[in-house]
Amino acid sequence: MCSNVRNRGCLKSEREASDVRGAGAIPYIKRLKNNRPVAQLEEHRSPKPKVPGSSPGGPAYFIFMLEIKKYPDSIMGKKCQEVEKIDDEILKLIEEMKKKMIESEGVGLAANQVGIGKKIIIVQTEKDPEAFINPKILKKSRETEISEEGCLSLPGVRLDIKRAKEVLIEALDIDGKFLQIEAKNLPARIFQHEIDHIEGRLIIDRISFFEKLKIRKQLKEIQ
Repeated sequence: MCSNVRNRGCLKSEREASDVRGAGAIPYIKRLKNNRPVAQLEEHRSPKPKVPGSSPGGPAYFIFMLEIKKYPDSIMGKKCQEVEKIDDEILKLIEEMKKKMIESEGVGLAANQVGIGKKIIIVQTEKDPEAFINPKILKKSRETEISEEGCLSLPGVRLDIKRAKEVLIEALDIDGKFLQIEAKNLPARIFQHEIDHIEGRLIIDRISFFEKLKIRKQLKEIQ
């Protein structure tokens, strides 16, 4: 999900973008106490991570220059796979995704947007970009709101999308520990947008057939 209102057209004001990147975002993201058994946490973290790229046939994602995949790349419509082990290659991929998100002036990025079919998203929090692994929405508020969204994979496209105003998210952090996060307003929208990505859904999949007809010229230009 992109952030710069003049270049990307995703947020309604410069203040919204600064709220996500600065202290203004603090009231909107709340980390809840983890109450999961330690045994469940540790199974997601490799005790002895591999040296990146050392295993024959290993993914070694980080050795490639990450590029933002654009619609209609087929990976955008596929559900991503869960991360089974958080090793050095996954951690390096996460760091490269953070760099790519910042470089692209985004406030969120999903792994399949850079061609990797794994359930990893990056979200701009109150301080820095943060990775959330295997994220899922546990609960949505009944209260919804419609707001304009853009997408790094759909450059130039801006759509009014209806989303829950508050969400409860569960995910793993980079240490393999479970997190529960309450997000409100814009951060909640970013989480929902990025989780849509790893489930194979774009913002154009949330609009009607007739609304899609209106932007068909823009979609052809992206192709």
